[in-house]
This record gives sequence, C-alpha cells and structure tokens, in this order.
Amino acid sequence: MAILLFLVFALTGIGLYSLSLFRDVVRDIAWRTRVLPVSAELNGSVGEMRTIIGELRGIRRLSKLSFAPLTQSDFGLQSKFLQRLDEFKSAYGKYDAALRERKYMREIDSSFQQEFDTFQDIKPLLIPIESMVDHPNWWSDDASIGEMESRLGELRALVEKLPGYLHSGLTNYSNDIRRHYNWLAGIMVGTTAISLLLFGLLLWLSYRWIFKPLRILIDGSRMIAAGTFQHRISLQTHDEMAELADAMNRMTARFEEIRNDLDRQVRIRTQEVVRSEQLASVGFLAAGVAHEINNPLASIAMSAESLQGRLRPILEKCAENQNIGKPSEPGGETFDTTVVFRYLTMIQDEAFRCKGITEKLLDLSRTGNKRRERTDLAALIGDLVEMLSQHGSYKEKHLLVDVSRPLVVSINPQEIKQVVLNLMINALDFVPVDGTVRITLESVDDRAAIEVSDNGIGMSESVLANVFKPFFTRRPQGQGTGLGLSISHRIIYDHGGVLEAHSDGPGRGSTFRIELPMN
Repeated sequence: MAILLFLVFALTGIGLYSLSLFRDVVRDIAWRTRVLPVSAELNGSVGEMRTIIGELRGIRRLSKLSFAPLTQSDFGLQSKFLQRLDEFKSAYGKYDAALRERKYMREIDSSFQQEFDTFQDIKPLLIPIESMVDHPNWWSDDASIGEMESRLGELRALVEKLPGYLHSGLTNYSNDIRRHYNWLAGIMVGTTAISLLLFGLLLWLSYRWIFKPLRILIDGSRMIAAGTFQHRISLQTHDEMAELADAMNRMTARFEEIRNDLDRQVRIRTQEVVRSEQLASVGFLAAGVAHEINNPLASIAMSAESLQGRLRPILEKCAENQNIGKPSEPGGETFDTTVVFRYLTMIQDEAFRCKGITEKLLDLSRTGNKRRERTDLAALIGDLVEMLSQHGSYKEKHLLVDVSRPLVVSINPQEIKQVVLNLMINALDFVPVDGTVRITLESVDDRAAIEVSDNGIGMSESVLANVFKPFFTRRPQGQGTGLGLSISHRIIYDHGGVLEAHSDGPGRGSTFRIELPMN
C-alpha cells in the first residue's frame, strides 16, 4: 500500500511538473514572439537614423561646395530623424518592460543575463543622443553630426546583439527542454514498469485476498443454502473477509440450532399427537367395556366381602372347638383361618384395583370443553404442599416451594390440581429418605410454568421416551397402573399447554415442567 501511494504521488508530481514546464514553455515562446518584433523595430529604427545622418552629411558636404544654404528638405530630414528616434525610444520602452517581466517568469540563465546587460548598455548611449537632439543647430555642425553618427554606430552594434541573444536563449531553452524531457521520459518508463509490476501484484493480491475468499464464501453459502448446516467456512486471511466468514459461521450455527430445535419440537409434537391418539383409542376402548367390566368386578368384590362376613363366625367357632389348627387327619395339612381371611381380602383389593383402572380408562375417554375459571396457581400449589406435608409417608422427605407471587390463569382447577398432585407424589415416591422435591412457579413471556424437580433415581433415555405412554410404569408389580402421567399429559394438552420431562441420567434426579398459556 505504501509503494502504491508513493507511485500515485510520484506520477502526480511528474504530471504537475510537466504541466508547469509546459506552462513555462508556452509563456517563454509567447514572450519571445512578443520581443522579436520589438528587437527588429529597434534595429530598423537605428538603421534608418544612421541612413538619415548619412544623407544629412552628404547634403552638408554639397552645400559647402556650392555655398548654398540649407533647404526645406534638410529640415524634413531632421523631422524624420526625430520621428525615428521616438520610435526607437518607444521600442526601447517595450523591450525594457518585456525584460523586466521575464525576470519574474523563470530562472535567469547566462544568455538572458547577457541580453539584459547588453540592453542596459543602450541607456548610456541613448542619453547623449537625446541631449544632442535637444540642441537647436546640431544638424548644422559637422562635429555634432560626426559624434551622432559615432553614437548611432555604437547603438547599432548593441542592438544587433539582441536577436543573437534571443536565438541563443531559444537554443539553450530547447536543450533544457530536451534534457527535462529525457529525464521525465526515463522517470515515466521506470514508473510505468513499476506500475505494471504493482498492477500484477495487485491482481495477485486481489485474487488471494478478495476473489478467492469470495469464491469460498459463495460456495459455502450455496452449501448452507442447500441444507448442509454442518459446513463451516474457513478463511486464513485475518481480515474483513475472515470476519464475514466468522459471522456467516455463527449465523449457520444459529440456523443449525434453530433447525435442531424445530426438529425437536416437531418430534415432541408428533409424539404428543401419537400419544393423544393412543390415549383416545384407549379411552374409546375403555368407554365400550368399562361398564361391562365394572359390574362383574363389583359383584366379585361384594361376594368376597359377604363371604368373609359369613365365614368369620363359623371359623371363629371352629377355632374355639379346636377343630381348626390341628391336622384333619394323620399326615394332613394344618388349616389356618388367617389364610382364608387374607385370600378374601386380596380378592376384594384386586377387584377394587381393577375398578380403579377402569375408572382411569374412562377418564381418558372424557373429552370436550370443560368449565374453566380464573385460578391462582400459587394458592393451588400451596394447598397441595400443605396436604402432602401432613402425610405420614413423606415425613422424612423435604418438600420445598419457590413461589414468588400469585399467578392467575384460566384453567379447570380440579384437573390441574390432579396433574400437579400426581407429579408431586411421583417425585416423593422416587426420592430416598432426606431427599428433596422442589416446586417452582414462574411466568415466562405469556406462559405460566410449574416445575417439579427432585434429586431421586433419575431416568434413562429409554424411560424418557416412554414416560408418557399408557400403562408404562417403573413401580413394582401391582403398584400403579401406568396411566397417571398419560392422563396428566392429556389434561395439559387439552389446556393448550405443554408437559415435558427431563433427566440428566439415572441417579441424577428428574424434572417435570408444565407450561400453560396465561391468556
């Protein structure tokens, strides 16, 4: 860049110098064109004055021989002489003004100095000539005429030198111009060669710093536009192009994050749709068979309870007679009344458990618009925490609440209470003694968020993928139906919200997050 600037300034300086030199040439030529006629006028005036003096001398000689007086023509020669002298003085003044003007035009060379000195010598000769002319009878005196002729001869010698100086000055000026021309031509050739080299270097640098990075940027942009968001543009120029590439890489990374997030949301929504369809299918199936199953289950439970009541006095009476508890015959088994009561109780419990499953299946089938009202979620959570804190099973576990302010939303309070209660119970059931369950309520943009997190056993990827599916449970056999989270997810979905589960892995706790629209 410095070399390029130097060349620009050098070429600019040469151009300005050439322009100045051309201006001096034009001015000098114009000056000499104006001075040459004046010099010729000086020579002509001096020559005519000498001719007049020669004629006057001849007339004087004839008059002496013939003793004739001066005629009127003699006086005409005197008038003509004075006229030529005035013309000489006028030309002298022009030449003097031109010389003084030239002194301020350019440098004074030796030729001009000689010309100026010679011209200055004219003045001392012109003064006595003017004094002699002022004498009234100078033309009638042979001595005055001889002196005038001598003075005019010296004047003629000086004036004849002036054109020679002009021609010598033109010759010197021509040589000076030629020397400057050669010097400038050499500089121009050198600067042109350097300019060509720099132009080639500029082309190479432009290709390396501009065109090649632009090609890489364009190709990378096309790959990104085609959907290859993993591609990253790499430039080693460490300039604005590299900054642009970094900005495009950040933009691409942001696009990739957005795409991945959208893909994740699509997968989540797809899973929700599939899950909703599954729940709807299970609900419709439950609606068809639940009533038919509930009647036999009720009969089984009632029969077991009735049988237990009828057998109790008989078995107690047999025990008093000591017929029970002894072998009925040698080698036989002992008959125990507690086994009979335990089996009958088990029949009742399992029957009621089956009835509870059918009731939950019926909950899945209950769709449609349900009554909603403006409810304070902070108060709802506070009631549930107070209720669970009094439960004996959770006395040795910590239940923390982070609710900063009331948050009112339009919901079905019973359904949302059922969801939050289910999440809290699940969290308390899967944390160890002295474990912690934290409930957080906050507002994010235009949504209310309830978060239930714990430091319990956590979940693996496979569990997270199936946690909201119907009948999926990690509880021991006979404890839980696997429908609680499915129903909770269905309720939140019907409210236009989102229920998500997250865990960093087994043994690292779990987090369930509910988001509900506030409007």
